[in-house]
Amino acid sequence: MVLNGFFSRFIASVFTVLFCISILELGLRYNGKGPSSIFEGTYEAYKDFYRLKKNVKKKYSYPSYSYNVYTNSYGFRDIKTGERDITNKPFYVFLGASDVFGNGVDYEKTFVGIFSEYASKKGIEIINMAVGGQFFIEQEILFKNFITESKQSPKVVFFVLNDLHIPQFDFRNKNILVIDGNLLDKNHWKSAYVKLLIEANSGAYCYLREKIRKLQFKWTKFLPKYKSPEFIEIYSRTNRMHDPMIVANFEQYFERFEEFCGNYGIIPIYIYLPLSDSFRFNEIIENLGKNPQEYDTDNSEVIIQRYCEKRKVRLVDLKPELRQYYNEGKKLRFDLDAHYNEFANRVIGEYLVKEIFETNAINNRFDFELLN
Repeated sequence: MVLNGFFSRFIASVFTVLFCISILELGLRYNGKGPSSIFEGTYEAYKDFYRLKKNVKKKYSYPSYSYNVYTNSYGFRDIKTGERDITNKPFYVFLGASDVFGNGVDYEKTFVGIFSEYASKKGIEIINMAVGGQFFIEQEILFKNFITESKQSPKVVFFVLNDLHIPQFDFRNKNILVIDGNLLDKNHWKSAYVKLLIEANSGAYCYLREKIRKLQFKWTKFLPKYKSPEFIEIYSRTNRMHDPMIVANFEQYFERFEEFCGNYGIIPIYIYLPLSDSFRFNEIIENLGKNPQEYDTDNSEVIIQRYCEKRKVRLVDLKPELRQYYNEGKKLRFDLDAHYNEFANRVIGEYLVKEIFETNAINNRFDFELLN
C-alpha cells in the first residue's frame, strides 16, 4: 500500500510537471518565443573535416545571444546569401576560428564586417573564411583549395591567431561528425543529437535553460570548474609552447605558409587576438585556488611578436587596445559566453581599419599602395 501510494504521487507529480511545461510552451509560442532555431545546421562534411554550406541562412538563439548567419556562393560567412563576384577585383581574406567568424554577432557588426564595409569604399572585397572550431591546418587547406579551385588569389591574407589555437597549431579535428548540418562529437553524438532535437522543438526547454544560465552567472559569475582545465592549461608555464623545439616547429609551419603565399604574390599579415577572459585571468586563478606565478598570459603574444620581427612580417597586436577598454571597465564579452560582444567587435574592427588603411603602419618590406 505504501508503495502504491508513493507510485501514485510520483505519477501525479510527473503529469503536473508535464502539464506546466506544456502551458509554458504554449505561452512562449503565443508570445513569439519559440525554439532556439531550426534543426538543420549550417555545416557540411568536407574532405576529412567540415566547412560551411553554400547559400544558407539560419538564426541562432542562445541564452547568451541571438544572431543570424548567412553564407555566400563560396560557402563563407557574409552579410547575405547569393553570388559573390570577385573576378578581377582586389580582395583580402580573413582566416581564423569562431572569434573571426563572429559568434553571437550579426555579420555587419562583426569586426570583419566593419572592416569589410570600410574596404568596400576603396573597391576592395573581403572574404571571411573563418569557421568556428577549425584549427590552423584546416583553415590553411580551405584557403589553398579556394585559390586553386577558383583560380583567384587575394592581395592580402589576415591570419588571426589566439591563445587557444597557437598551442594547437599542428592539431586536426579527428572526432567530428556532421549530421543534418550540425557538428557532433563522434564519441557522444547520440546524446548531443537528442539535445539538438529538443532545442529545435521546445521553446520551454530553451527558456528554462536561459534562466538557469542567468542564475549561474548571477551567483557564480559563470566560472564552472568543469570547463576550466583547457583554458587554464594554455597559460600554464608547463604548456608545450614553452618548449623551444615546439616553438621552432610553430615557426616552421608559418614559414611554409608564407612560402605558399609568396608563390601567389599574397601578403600575409598576422593579427594577434587575445581571449576575452585573459584580461581577468588572475581573478579566475585565485577563485580556483591556484598560484598565478605558475601561469603566463603573455607567452603566445611574445612568441608571435618575436616571430614576426624575425621574419619581417606585419603583425597587428590587438591586446593593448582591448586591455585599455577592459581597464576602463568596458564589457568585452557576453555574460554567458566568452566570445567578444558587439562592442568589442566594433573596437577591433575600427582598430584594424586604422592600422591597415588610415596609418602607413605596414612593415617597410611592403609597399602600402599595394594594399589599396
